Amino acid sequence: MYNYKTNQSLCAFPWIHNYSGPRYVRKLCCTSDDVIGLDKTTEAEFMNSDIMKQIRLDMLAGKKIDVCHNCYHKEANGIENMRENSFRMGVTEEILQPIFENTRPDGTIFNKPSYYDNRTIHCNLQCVSCGPTFSSEHIKLFEKMSPGHIKKVKVKNPNGGIDRVGNHFTVDKKHEEIFALEMEEGLTEKRITNIYWAGGEPFMSPVHWRVMNKMLELREKPAYTDYIDRIRVHYNTNMTRSMWKGKRISEMLKPYKNLYIEGSIDGTHETFEYTRDGANWEEVKANWEEFRAAGLDMKITSVASGPFILGFDRYLDYFEQFPNIHIGFHQLMQNHHAGFEFIAESWNTLDPCFYPAEIIVPAIENAINRLKTSPVICRDHGIIDRNIGILEYYLKDKEENKERYSNKEHLIKAKSSCSYRDLFHKTRSLSETLKTSNPEASAWYESIAIKKSTNQLQLEKATRIQTHDI
Repeated sequence: MYNYKTNQSLCAFPWIHNYSGPRYVRKLCCTSDDVIGLDKTTEAEFMNSDIMKQIRLDMLAGKKIDVCHNCYHKEANGIENMRENSFRMGVTEEILQPIFENTRPDGTIFNKPSYYDNRTIHCNLQCVSCGPTFSSEHIKLFEKMSPGHIKKVKVKNPNGGIDRVGNHFTVDKKHEEIFALEMEEGLTEKRITNIYWAGGEPFMSPVHWRVMNKMLELREKPAYTDYIDRIRVHYNTNMTRSMWKGKRISEMLKPYKNLYIEGSIDGTHETFEYTRDGANWEEVKANWEEFRAAGLDMKITSVASGPFILGFDRYLDYFEQFPNIHIGFHQLMQNHHAGFEFIAESWNTLDPCFYPAEIIVPAIENAINRLKTSPVICRDHGIIDRNIGILEYYLKDKEENKERYSNKEHLIKAKSSCSYRDLFHKTRSLSETLKTSNPEASAWYESIAIKKSTNQLQLEKATRIQTHDI
């Protein structure tokens, strides 16, 4: 009997999960590192590659997997993680045990995936917690921020793995056709139980709409109706899109019976427009309310960043209008919080630990108290406890590493990086945001000096030259 509670390496995903990222990278799940060398592979090539076969054997033997360090880091800090979640997504032990047992001695498996996770590069925002790996808008942004430094190469990341931010990217329609066909085959064979659409922005993905239309086509057949209605369809969307080819998306999604949408909303008002660079809060709020009015199952997921926590009261004041609202947090997965060694050059102002204890600790404690005492937030499946666990982790990390986080040079580097990024912001800067959401944090932030980067100095020089020419 294989047990994920006693074998803390074991995860169901290498047996049942087909992940394809925005740049067609392969992973074990959304929080693992890239599985290097398997980009653009077909489903069969990926699932029974030598790498995947060895990963399965190592997991069954209880050996930790390098690309899974995010889960191990979270688990060590008492935060629920994708490894644990892999056994709670409608896949029963009765189903998993024979799958584990039927793994061949070389790690080969014969079952096909039941859970598909597809991410598109198509996006209309340049969110501050995202980057060119996940967003077509960020590719344009990176070219503006790093002129002359775009290379068609894969660069070694100092934290491990491959950093693709320097890559140009071209949509491979042939590969996307193959992935769509694989999903359509899974539907026809009645083996898909879970589908996750994310991005980028999934409502901009042609693959997504093709597969969803296939589901409705099959649903018209009596032999498929009940099966299609049982498929769990999960979205993570920035809530900026309300139309697709002249039709209202809220109406297009009504026929699906087991569908829910997580609005990826990191704050409200000015905080939202800062974190979700390029979005308009009033428009997103209108879309959110339209989707809810259409009867769709709507939830909220938020990256628990520093600016988000500092503007938490306005965020919760708005969402508490909706009875039994489901709110889930994501831990900020950058630098040290993702289980990597702390690197000052990679640190930034999104990290709650960037802010001084006298400001961020009361803000975190306030958020915890409001989560505990809210009369309307959904408390099913321990979601509030998981959110509080993330916030308590920040408090612990802030205290344990207070010298690192109060280091003046580290603070200057973090603010300098943020200040340069803010020059390219489409909506509002962090300085503007903090003035409204937390004046005390604003005053402290403005007291920190900045050190301009080479790119910023070059940009200012080019701007002066252009102005002179005019």
